[in-house]
Amino acid sequence: MTKIDIILLVLSVLVGKFATVLFSSRLAYRLFAIFLFLSAACFVVFPDATNVIAYYVGVTRGTDLLLYITPFAVMYAVIMHFCCFRQKCVN
Repeated sequence: MTKIDIILLVLSVLVGKFATVLFSSRLAYRLFAIFLFLSAACFVVFPDATNVIAYYVGVTRGTDLLLYITPFAVMYAVIMHFCCFRQKCVN
């Protein structure tokens, strides 16, 4: 295991812990955050897994698959942030 693997694992665990504390009132968000960061940790430990998944869905490399998924993740985050902001402004 290289230094970057250890750094990424520690960061994913810390962010996962932060997300569970942040989403403590909503079980679905907590479970999603745990799934997200466990899968991130698995991809750090087993980097070839992204290539296998990418090949399965028809993309050449795992890096390209992650690049294609990133805009959708960002859009989801922006929409969730907007919904929370809108609820706070209305109340």
